[in-house]
Amino acid sequence: MPVRRGFAMAAVAAVAAVAVAVAAPAVPAPAASAPFVATLKAGGHHPRAGHLWPITVTARSRRGTPLSGRIGYEYLFEGQVVARRSNYAFHHGRFHDTIVWPARSAGIHLTFRVVVRTRLGVVRLPYAVVVRR
Repeated sequence: MPVRRGFAMAAVAAVAAVAVAVAAPAVPAPAASAPFVATLKAGGHHPRAGHLWPITVTARSRRGTPLSGRIGYEYLFEGQVVARRSNYAFHHGRFHDTIVWPARSAGIHLTFRVVVRTRLGVVRLPYAVVVRR
């Protein structure tokens, strides 16, 4: 019994769609669900141990109004928080700091995460780093 070309193509497309849906990893919620917009700019993903590593964090409402709040740092190794540092206040939507990475962290894949807290909620900003000597 011959198979109609249109039916076969539709079946292949349906199987491919199911395969992609099953193989696709879960995607985190889009940024639109965040209560405000926060950004992290850092001095690169490979800071040098013992040297200043500048960071800048900005926080604005969805309408663009600069926010004030508090900043905290979390250091993660293999997805687990291994240290928490800082509890700084920031005003007018901008925060600057410099971090000095210790020599013992050289060569280890870490995630530096900034936790931004404002009256609108909390946003976490992860940043992958590998400290070099």
